Amino acid sequence: MSVSALNLIYQKLVLQTPKLEAPTYTYTGSGTIWSCILIFDNKTIISGVFTNKKDAKEDAAKKYIEVFQPQTEETTDLSHVKNTIFLLDGDQRMDCWKWLSQQTMDPSVIVYAFCSPVTPIPNGIYNGHFDVFKSKTTNRDSSDALLLMSLGRMTDRYGKSGNTRLVVVSSDHILVQAAQDIGIEWAGNLPQLTTLINTWK
Repeated sequence: MSVSALNLIYQKLVLQTPKLEAPTYTYTGSGTIWSCILIFDNKTIISGVFTNKKDAKEDAAKKYIEVFQPQTEETTDLSHVKNTIFLLDGDQRMDCWKWLSQQTMDPSVIVYAFCSPVTPIPNGIYNGHFDVFKSKTTNRDSSDALLLMSLGRMTDRYGKSGNTRLVVVSSDHILVQAAQDIGIEWAGNLPQLTTLINTWK
């Protein structure tokens, strides 16, 4: 696993662990036994051991994921979720879209999915909970703009009442930042979404 691959893993995890610093690494050993040591936040050390440098680094990277990747049980019972509106980035978060389309939800739950006109629509979404908004162009920024405008309208309508929960489901940094600035909940991927939903119990 290359240094760029390790950095990619870090980038994928940084939304889940915002204060996590990029890892540094060093090798020890010689001959038939090598260790690759990864250091995080100047205190966390993870080592991978193998018979060559490349596989030692890969072993360390796997342990890296095990330590910092949130381990969540993907909830299949959403009976406790009520009066909730999910604003879903359908282009980037197809994993969440497919998962939500398979769930049984309270009638008060609505999913607004925003996507380009060529984005495939998951099976099973026409169950009364989903409303799909397609942009006029295939530019992903267009569907993001639709989501941002809807977020503004939804916040004006529901944000002050406290009776309806708004959740942005996107890994786009602009949409995530908008949710944070407004002070509403967000999830950047499926593990984050299921973790968030579990906190509502």
